[in-house]
Amino acid sequence: MKKRIIACMLSICMVFASGSFSYAAEQVSGNSVEASQDECLTGYIPMEDEIPEVDISDAQVMALDDEISPEAAGELPSMYRSDQQSGLPSLKQQKYEDCWAFSAIGVCEASLLAKGIERTSVDLSESHLVHYFYNKSATVGDLLGNIVGDYNRAVGASAFQRGGNSALSMWHLASWAGPVSESDSAYQYSNAAQLSETADNTTQQVFGNVAAHMQNCMIIPLLYRDDVKRAIMSNGAVGASYYASTTGIGDNFYNGKYSDDEGCYYWPESRTSNHAVQLVGWDDAYPATNFVENPGVNGAWLVKNSWGEETQKLAQNGYFWISYADPTLMGAYVFDCESPNNYDHIYQYDGASAGGYVSVARAANVFTASDSMGEVLRAVSIGLYDSGVDYTVDIYTYGSGAVTNPLAGTRVHSQSGSTKYPGYYTIPLEKEISLSPGQKFGVVFTFGDLTRVYIDMTTAAKSGSQIWALFTTDQSVGQSFGWASQAGSAIDMAIQTTPKTARIKAFTDQAGEAAITLNQSSLVMKPGQQQTLQAVTGVVSSWKSLDESVATVEDGLVTATGYGETVVSALSPSGKQASCIVKVTDGMPIIAPGTPTPTPTKTPVVTTAPGKASISKAKSYKSGVKITIKKRSDADGYVIYRSTKKSSKGKKIATLKGKTKTSYVDKKVRNKPGTYYYRVRAYKITSTGSKKYGSYSGVKKVYVK
Repeated sequence: MKKRIIACMLSICMVFASGSFSYAAEQVSGNSVEASQDECLTGYIPMEDEIPEVDISDAQVMALDDEISPEAAGELPSMYRSDQQSGLPSLKQQKYEDCWAFSAIGVCEASLLAKGIERTSVDLSESHLVHYFYNKSATVGDLLGNIVGDYNRAVGASAFQRGGNSALSMWHLASWAGPVSESDSAYQYSNAAQLSETADNTTQQVFGNVAAHMQNCMIIPLLYRDDVKRAIMSNGAVGASYYASTTGIGDNFYNGKYSDDEGCYYWPESRTSNHAVQLVGWDDAYPATNFVENPGVNGAWLVKNSWGEETQKLAQNGYFWISYADPTLMGAYVFDCESPNNYDHIYQYDGASAGGYVSVARAANVFTASDSMGEVLRAVSIGLYDSGVDYTVDIYTYGSGAVTNPLAGTRVHSQSGSTKYPGYYTIPLEKEISLSPGQKFGVVFTFGDLTRVYIDMTTAAKSGSQIWALFTTDQSVGQSFGWASQAGSAIDMAIQTTPKTARIKAFTDQAGEAAITLNQSSLVMKPGQQQTLQAVTGVVSSWKSLDESVATVEDGLVTATGYGETVVSALSPSGKQASCIVKVTDGMPIIAPGTPTPTPTKTPVVTTAPGKASISKAKSYKSGVKITIKKRSDADGYVIYRSTKKSSKGKKIATLKGKTKTSYVDKKVRNKPGTYYYRVRAYKITSTGSKKYGSYSGVKKVYVK
């Protein structure tokens, strides 16, 4: 059972009742006037309950401690800087009250770099985000036309002077409205002042030509410091905000006492945050004595700012340290981006950026497949305001006619999972679902407890009693549903007093084209060496290298031309992509250019069974029995068995796939007192795709109270 954060339980009618957010921030004022070169602007307007409280049981922390990334799940260094490790794009300087856009876009850029999708030259457009966040036409929908009538509007100021925040940016980017490249001349930041007169308000301009897709955004309270650190290591940066004093006594707070190139900042009083930045590193031993006002504890986050270079007021070379103890610091948002070719289509109804959440036992959206060639459903997504959520997602298909009960169709797939933090999650399906043109299909999430799910609805953003932004969304009957209890009936959200839409989406590819997979995911080469990449599945129409000074590629033949690292990608006719990381070092013998790569002799591949697996720990928690397996380097996965008799090998209860997944929580025995016996065995995948099993482990006995 996950610990609940809900302050009070409401009936389904009250849960779906109307309400608007209240924003605790000073009203942003100003006209569309560009800032002077020495001016340090802010523009962040925080939202009430923007960072949800998180309360996770010990068992769930243990079971999900590798959720952010396997690479970052181990022991954490006491000091880390993304700018020195994975690299970060060049510093930028905001000219308007749009720090919120620089923070979100900067984290997206860092994500693409950390994944090797882009190189250090990546530069995404802040002005595209700012302009279309507030100015998308009500008649403009996404590429499938599903969110016509959904839009945001600034009140009392222009888009670039209005301000914003990370929570609202999350939903705008989740709709695939950007980000686009800064190289698109129409949306270069230098043209921001003229955008309202020059920008085309078309579907293609808002949703086309994107440089990435934002597919996930975890919201991690800074209290959970280790996981914020892991997110920085995995994603390159996270978004945060703080109270930035830019006049008077606050000027001195950035300089610190003993700083050289980089300053430090600590605001000693509780204040509402007003400036968004990126956190790109940390130093656990950063001296408290460096700050003008001593925070009383060592340790600080490294901030990448949007105030330009060192010559600018308070910029501190674009970076500075902010104390762990700063009471105004708020975050963190992990904007996780993927290639713009990851999926062909996005199905959604939540095109505006505000709304709130509802408490439900189940939530569903019903879509209609639109591609005339047929489609394959590959992933779904959902926005969750709660932490520690256990869910089951079911995919249904329906016949002709209106859908009034999403559970009344044919269930074609089911899978379960858990999330650790609040946020927006894309969930790849374990099975591909074929959809014919015009096929109606439903995405149904069922939860173990009443769970707060993000929704989209028409509402207003307020500072006190004054409205600073309006959010409008258009709902239709038969699209979005909620359940007050699992045994209850489906409630159509569109016919509530205030219509709503659950933030549930679906992602498909056009049928008939297999995704591309390559025979190698990484290569280590030396200058002059050549190696050949081949597509194992899919059709390749072109190849590219992100940095041809490191390696070039022609028809799959990779030639190392210099030292460093690049990403070689294969693209299909419709833009699907598979990548291989190429590292060029001195660690390999030289092969002269033009020397053909030897063709390996085709011999039968014999797969050796892995060795005997073992359980390192088995312990009972409130959420179930946590099984931890000792990792074996020769295993591709593990199977877990449970029995009520020590002499029996028991019943298979779980299969763990992948080399890094070595823990599992058996929730079936939760609240079922008794003695249980667990065994595991490792398996290896053969060349034909079958499993070859190792010996059973010894038994571990666990008593459940």
